[in-house]
Amino acid sequence: MNLRAFLGLALATLIAVVAVIVTLSIRSNGPATRAPGTVLLADLAKSADNAAKIVWTRAGDVTTVVKAAPDAWTVSELSNYPAFKMQVDEAIFGLARMQTFEPKTQRPELYDKLDLNDPVTSEARSSRVQIYDAGGKLLGDVIVGRVKSAMAGQESLYVRLPNEPRTWLVKGKVELPINRTGWVDTTVTQIDLPRVREAFLNTPAKGPRVHVFKKDKDERDYSIEGMPADYETKDIFGAEDVARVVQQLNFEDVRSTAQVKVDTAAKPHAEFYTWDGLKIDLWLAEAEGRAWAAVKASALPNPEDAEAIAKEVATINERTAAWVYGVPSYELGHLRKTLDDLIQPKPKS
Repeated sequence: MNLRAFLGLALATLIAVVAVIVTLSIRSNGPATRAPGTVLLADLAKSADNAAKIVWTRAGDVTTVVKAAPDAWTVSELSNYPAFKMQVDEAIFGLARMQTFEPKTQRPELYDKLDLNDPVTSEARSSRVQIYDAGGKLLGDVIVGRVKSAMAGQESLYVRLPNEPRTWLVKGKVELPINRTGWVDTTVTQIDLPRVREAFLNTPAKGPRVHVFKKDKDERDYSIEGMPADYETKDIFGAEDVARVVQQLNFEDVRSTAQVKVDTAAKPHAEFYTWDGLKIDLWLAEAEGRAWAAVKASALPNPEDAEAIAKEVATINERTAAWVYGVPSYELGHLRKTLDDLIQPKPKS
């Protein structure tokens, strides 16, 4: 073999060796080299108390939760409505505590089996969580997938870092909502049904206003004003469903009163009265292709416990004064009932 051939062969061998070394280096220095028990998001673990913004992506929607005060967070896409701080803390500190347990697949075609695809489509079941400090530094970025059944009492779930192909089974518990409103307390009113004495729907789609009531606290069913003697209720719970609206009225969306105008100087769309002296007024307005409700509480004259009712009124109005609420379709149906929706002629004998 001449010198030129020898040098060419040596060079080719060297190139091949270098290629193998690089390949092995990539494989061995990847995420799978993390030892079990390693904190996955080290920067977040060290600086969780400094978290100031969460960018949460799920099913193609992006939600931004921002720290507005030392103990207060708001949701930007919900008109800066107050976030539920417990939910925020559970997300941040749950992610900060995750520890590696077992490396899993790094093949993208298998991500879907662990709910770890990029959450950019409506079909995706994963969540991507990015957490920043007040200066904009990224403290943690992770895609959270399916929860695995507890191992010897230790909860676990599948995750992956967006810039790494390797997926992981990690020890820990991360509480994330399933939709945007899961970041907030969606309660508008919460009034036990036995307290509700009567309810009025003042502006039904047609016909006279609807009035359902009980004459006595011990009555089982609500009566319907204006029902002729030869009529009966269509649904045994039809009248009760009207009174029940304020029992657990939650919203699906929320806007500030500056964004959606509701004429609260007009006669309320619906009025609810309790036996112990609380009144709830509710107005409806149409905007952005849906119905919105404004809600206000007040005390009736001579309530049973004036101090308790005054406190309840203040609590409700503090929560609702600056906001209008996207009403769930099932509640909207009850608020728009007419007398014809509630009653029907009795069968002729």
